[in-house]
Amino acid sequence: MFEHIKKRIIKGLLEEINCLDAAGIELVGHSYISLRENQTLIHHGQNKDYMPSGYTVDTFSDNSSIVGEYSAEKSYFEFSGTKDSPVYAKIDKDLSHVVNHKSGAGPDKIYLISNQEENPSFRSKFNSTKIAQKHGDRTIIIDARELAKGVYDQSIKNPAAADF
Repeated sequence: MFEHIKKRIIKGLLEEINCLDAAGIELVGHSYISLRENQTLIHHGQNKDYMPSGYTVDTFSDNSSIVGEYSAEKSYFEFSGTKDSPVYAKIDKDLSHVVNHKSGAGPDKIYLISNQEENPSFRSKFNSTKIAQKHGDRTIIIDARELAKGVYDQSIKNPAAADF
């Protein structure tokens, strides 16, 4: 019985996450990463008017070892190019932006969070790209479905986390 209720709650969360705009996914994503990493992170992805700032990464730790970028773009998991040589334009842009944020080797963990659901073949195609081969070991991509599951799990573990 409990599993059935859990699935219904996650489905409802997924529907809510799919409806988030750019500002909303940033706020939820930032809280999600902070709770997952068990530390307070800095959020500079929005200016004082809650508009995207664009000049810096969205979320980062004090030493920039953890960085997060968020997207509400509908085509986030769609590729251009061929199926043997796919290009994920927004993901490539976000990863390049994050790596350039910290000099040297870049951050240790890179979170890319989207309010969209990834396509069933996304992981295998993405893993074949050059950028995934270069930065894949430190990149954590969280689509809407995984975010919904994560929000549910965090809320169960810590009822205060349910507030966000």
